[in-house]
Amino acid sequence: MDRVPTSYRLLEQLVQGIEDGGLRFVDLSQPPRQNCHKNSIMVAIENDALVSQVGIQAINAAVPSWYFRSHSIEDKQEGTNLEVPPIWEAGISRHSKIFRAVSIRRLVGQVCVIDISKKATEDPDYLLTHKAVLAWEEQHGIIPSNSWVLLRSDWSRRSDTKTFLNIKSDGPHWPGFSKGCSQFLAQERNVIGVGVETADIDAGQAEKFDPPFWTRKIMHDHGKCSLFNLCNLDQLPPTGAILIPAPLYKPKSSLKQANAIALIPY
Repeated sequence: MDRVPTSYRLLEQLVQGIEDGGLRFVDLSQPPRQNCHKNSIMVAIENDALVSQVGIQAINAAVPSWYFRSHSIEDKQEGTNLEVPPIWEAGISRHSKIFRAVSIRRLVGQVCVIDISKKATEDPDYLLTHKAVLAWEEQHGIIPSNSWVLLRSDWSRRSDTKTFLNIKSDGPHWPGFSKGCSQFLAQERNVIGVGVETADIDAGQAEKFDPPFWTRKIMHDHGKCSLFNLCNLDQLPPTGAILIPAPLYKPKSSLKQANAIALIPY
């Protein structure tokens, strides 16, 4: 009698679970927002055209090593986006030999959802701290290696662009990760990456941080990924879900529009 491979049986069980209603899918992909403001988020470099105009040496002299802003703001607000290493520095890959292309297998993982929605309502500039993550782990368990940490802020419920970007005289305001938290997740917990419901993986005021945009720098310097413009995180349990990001590839780009699906057991 032929032996059925274990992997095939696992797939059978998965399909059966979906048919029986024991498993359900939640779409975490946010649709594109209308009337996006091109200059709403402060940027130093908008696109590769600037590189060709003034030359790579001039860009390298003007832009710090942490900087990653090679895509227009419209691109970053047109639905859910996935960023993968390498970070582009003046159009040059920093990790091209390590990570030339991302595979779906590399992206699929368990999900840990940390709810900061109440704190974000009280303080739009709230930053998740290392201490807060440890407190979450006391209740839900240690964050597994090679998992996703998603920050639920309920920011995706802000249906219009004005309140979503929350721009004041000193720039945009929305929550994010503290420097210590970003380092802890990347180094101590070895996550696949982090995800947020806001318009960027870094907090709204991240341009003023030291270093600026520290979450992106820390995550990408450690080969981690990031998802932003997510939604429906309120439908996920703190643990137990599986995230399946499906990037829509763009040539020579580390920013990709993506569909993000979560598989949850009932």
